[in-house]
Amino acid sequence: MEDATILSLDAARVLHDAKKLEPTITQDGVARAFARHNRNVLRFDHSKKCWYRWTGTYWRQDRTNQAFEDIRVTACELSEGADGKVLRELRRTSFVAGVEKFCRSDPEFAVTADVWDPFPFLIGTPGGTVELTGGVLRPSDPIDMVSKVTAVTPADEPICPTWLRFMSEAHPGEHGSSPVPSTVGRLLSHRQYRRAGADVRLWRRR
Repeated sequence: MEDATILSLDAARVLHDAKKLEPTITQDGVARAFARHNRNVLRFDHSKKCWYRWTGTYWRQDRTNQAFEDIRVTACELSEGADGKVLRELRRTSFVAGVEKFCRSDPEFAVTADVWDPFPFLIGTPGGTVELTGGVLRPSDPIDMVSKVTAVTPADEPICPTWLRFMSEAHPGEHGSSPVPSTVGRLLSHRQYRRAGADVRLWRRR
């Protein structure tokens, strides 16, 4: 890098916005600029007192306080080439903590626990969001506020020989291409719609 004072692109944008908001770099100015550039990927849950970050497929709780680290890195980049007084001020823990505190209450970030997973028939997967009502896999959207995720993406074809063998042995009278026999499928369907008011009872034939 020809000039050691050149800021990274993100930090430069934050600095530009911060200076537009206030001539002097302040905690409030940096917080507002930081919010503007991270409003699509960060949320602060005031019910749980923690940050959430959009991963590209679901909202994941930030258990390591990465948001604070992002602000610290931004402050360090903003202070590159500054004089000693500004350098010391922007790299203080208290400055970063102040910016983070401003960010927590910023309308771009502030939410409560009731915003997560508002649609009971949507669930996140590594490959997208599944609509449970029809089993459709679609692209993930942060607006859905999905925070629950499965370990794997649904496959187009069932690759589960142990499960298929178990189903075949448990329901020898039912055959077909589906890996879930009709009786079990109806049971799972009832279970799926239970939140909508449905109920199911099982009776054993003698």
